[in-house]
Amino acid sequence: MRDSNTERIGIYKTGFIFTKEVKWIFREQPIVDVGIDALIEQSTNGNPTGQFIAAQIKTGEGNFHISENHLTHYVSKIHYNYWLNFNVPVILVGHLPDDDKTYWENITKTTLQKTKTQWKISVSKKKELDVKSIDELTNIIEGAEPNNFLTDIENGSITDLELQKIVEESESSKFFREATSNIVELVTLLGKKTTENNNVIDNYGKQGLTEFDKRVLRTVKKYAEFMNSITLKLNKEIDDFSFHYARGIYAYEKATLMSFHITKNYKKLNDTSDSLRPIIPAMENAINGVKVMRNSVSNLPIKYSHLKKAKIKFTDTTNQIIDEFKIAISVTNKLIENIEKISK
Repeated sequence: MRDSNTERIGIYKTGFIFTKEVKWIFREQPIVDVGIDALIEQSTNGNPTGQFIAAQIKTGEGNFHISENHLTHYVSKIHYNYWLNFNVPVILVGHLPDDDKTYWENITKTTLQKTKTQWKISVSKKKELDVKSIDELTNIIEGAEPNNFLTDIENGSITDLELQKIVEESESSKFFREATSNIVELVTLLGKKTTENNNVIDNYGKQGLTEFDKRVLRTVKKYAEFMNSITLKLNKEIDDFSFHYARGIYAYEKATLMSFHITKNYKKLNDTSDSLRPIIPAMENAINGVKVMRNSVSNLPIKYSHLKKAKIKFTDTTNQIIDEFKIAISVTNKLIENIEKISK
């Protein structure tokens, strides 16, 4: 959970640097909150250009693994997909209050590196956010694919093409709901298979077979292979969930921004909030189901090498699923809270 007081320090400091030193326009975001704390508009000689860069701001050493030369931040799959599909370039800002140092890095497919279960990004301590950052920030903006959504929001109008895109992106909500349901079905299937396997092993014991009898070993190996197949399917489903959740929640955010800034349709905001609420219990139920199965698997014996390896893979995957669902719940709750604040 984020320490809001600590996070405010980083947001204030980043805003000060952009406003005072870089002399660009810093806007903290009251709605877009999956992985964006602020939108910064480029300014030339005091004139806004209509070109934006977004910032995710992390404050304090607890958000990083810190080495002599780098700050490394670990990234969920949801944030990975969200950042790379955002309308404008996104930078990661790391502020260390104890040193009063602020570092940054551009978030791209190149700077995001794959780990065993998620992603990471390293920020060089040589890359401080200050007036010397202007040229590189400008190059990032100029090298990005043009996108007029934020400019259109500022001007109070949205193109038909953008509206169509939002509708298409909103379809992702159907797919991440399906992925959630598929995950529950898979862990339920493994639960049934586990019960069947335990019954077979118990019957072997009643027949006087030893733990390392060929028939016992064959049964355990077959079960371990089944668990591995379930784990592979779960990995695919959590990848699908993370991709479509990030895409879908951004569509909700864009629709909310339109309602707030352009149409002033507060009833529409409440409709959006109501459509988000059922997502939370579905994910909470999925977490509970995954936890039960993870605990059940953890009680299986480790004396069989095939089973031991399968258990480790399954546990790593279920831990990842739980983490991604928890992030999604937090993000969904936050968006609902933001909508409720602005619709009052």
